Amino acid sequence: MQNEKKIQKIALLVSCASVLQAAEFLMPSPLPGVKLGLANIITLIVLADMGFIPALEVAILRTVVSSLFLGTFLSPTFVMSFSGAVTSTVLMGLTFKYLGFISTSVLGSVTHVITQMSVVYFLVIHHPGVFVLIPWLGASAVVMGWLTGAVAMNVFARIKEGGIADTLPEAQGIKKITRNAAFSAPAMIKIILTAIICTLVLLVNDLRLYALVFSLLLAASSILKTTVSVMFSGVKRLRMFLVFSLIIPVLFNRGGAELFSFWLLKVTQSGLLTGLLFAFRLILLMMATGLLSASTPAEELAGSLKKIIGERLSRIVMIAWENIPVFWERSRLYIKQHKFDSSIFKKALPVAINLVALLYAETEKAR
Repeated sequence: MQNEKKIQKIALLVSCASVLQAAEFLMPSPLPGVKLGLANIITLIVLADMGFIPALEVAILRTVVSSLFLGTFLSPTFVMSFSGAVTSTVLMGLTFKYLGFISTSVLGSVTHVITQMSVVYFLVIHHPGVFVLIPWLGASAVVMGWLTGAVAMNVFARIKEGGIADTLPEAQGIKKITRNAAFSAPAMIKIILTAIICTLVLLVNDLRLYALVFSLLLAASSILKTTVSVMFSGVKRLRMFLVFSLIIPVLFNRGGAELFSFWLLKVTQSGLLTGLLFAFRLILLMMATGLLSASTPAEELAGSLKKIIGERLSRIVMIAWENIPVFWERSRLYIKQHKFDSSIFKKALPVAINLVALLYAETEKAR
């Protein structure tokens, strides 16, 4: 009974963290590449309240659940989020006892950025120019880490003091999240095929192969009755990253014939071809994972994970998935109750603290 109650609570925490991650993903970034790290607030509170293992489970599984919700499962954004969640949570788990909320959060935020940039370098853009963004993103990680750490500290204090008198509004007419599947092949087969395509694209640097894969994906979208616009939806969300993957080699590669020069800018044939290769690779990765998400209901994808991550973790994923629309709608209604005016900056932080506290309090009701 105690084990079942713990599974229920962790699943609800995963759902809460996934809602925060999805909300952040859908919000416009304040500055290019800068993320608030809202989901990390839940990880920090779980770390303080339940310990390292539950915090690691929440951090890892919320990347899976949110990717199913957003349709980015197995995409580059999923890989970056997953790897960043693992390394940052492990480091936070090792240091939380000694550093406390804010310092641990800053350390985790910086670690997350470094991990993500390393993944970008080794998997997508094999060019050291990607690391020119480390100082910029590192500085923003310190600021955002301090902010999320402060929110987590205030929420945890409120929970322990029992100072949560408010409740989340009840939401009526919640609809189950579904995606229409046009092709009845087992989800596991489609996951394996997608993984093979992504691995092939990452390991082989050949525009001719990329053109072949591109043609096959277009043909597959026709067979699966998936529109091209749906398949390219992930590409649209990563357009800034796409531009970045093209520009970095163009700016820093100096090999081959010179095509254009202006002041310090020099565009060479090698730089342009390398940039096109990196950009094309990213497009293919997003097309393949977008096709997987569009042609397979997320419930089937989550169910297929049972063979990969086991009964317990797959059960957590499924429970979390079922509760996302509930937490999403109730959070939306709560925010809607607070009309922001000219004092938005004064109200935003207290409302955010109270909302996270209420979300966490809801998980305490697990039976």
